[in-house]
Amino acid sequence: MQRLGTALTEYPATDEVLAALDEWADSDDPEIRIAVCEACAEIEDSKSEDILQLLKIDRNDRVMRAATDAM
Repeated sequence: MQRLGTALTEYPATDEVLAALDEWADSDDPEIRIAVCEACAEIEDSKSEDILQLLKIDRNDRVMRAATDAM
């Protein structure tokens, strides 16, 4: 996640950042998936929107709320 924080200072988001978010969206840890939602909220890109759409139907209620709030 530290790599993500550094990469998010770049604008627009690079393909590497979006690929990392996509990978972390599948994490077993709901806290990481929530962090992905928060990061995607800061990125205006169709890929980040796709990630949020998937996380809106997450198995964890907190992740679903975070994804919904991020959209």
